Amino acid sequence: MLKSRIRRYSCTKKSIEPLNKAVAEELSGVNQYMYFHFHCSDQGFDLLANLFMKTAIEEMIHVELLAERIHFLKVMWKCGHQPRQKRFAMLQTC
Repeated sequence: MLKSRIRRYSCTKKSIEPLNKAVAEELSGVNQYMYFHFHCSDQGFDLLANLFMKTAIEEMIHVELLAERIHFLKVMWKCGHQPRQKRFAMLQTC
């Protein structure tokens, strides 16, 4: 009985780390797409802003699916600080 618990815990630990990383990456994508949505909306590019918003919503659905999988494994998921990613350089038009 104890061996099966230990084996289940190690399998859960191995599977939860990539899931936590995926949640962090998806949340980062949501932040980026929403940033560009607001930026394009302020500049008057409504069609492009709506595209960014729809993409952000799709990323939110991915986060929800990952969170459901983590909840199914009955493990608390982490949403902590991740290493900074390279920032996008804004291109300015003349």
